[in-house]
Amino acid sequence: MCISDKMQISYITVIFEFSNRSDWLNLALLNMNIEVKKTVNAEETKLNADNTKHNNRREQYVRFFVDWVRDNSKGRSYSYAKFSDLSLLYTR
Repeated sequence: MCISDKMQISYITVIFEFSNRSDWLNLALLNMNIEVKKTVNAEETKLNADNTKHNNRREQYVRFFVDWVRDNSKGRSYSYAKFSDLSLLYTR
């Protein structure tokens, strides 16, 4: 796979563990790889602004997903989810 300098690869692993005695949530966010380029021209400025907007959307989705799992996983002992392509989680 050829990756141009305009592409950005990021992924997130979300691990949920639920205790049988109490419903607590242990959340580990791993490998949130976000590379921020130095702004060198107008094109890079726009790219950085778009990346910031997309990162904010991703964070909102992760918060929503955590709340949804907490509300809908009562009684389960273990849940695991991994997203390798976060572009599927929001619209551009």
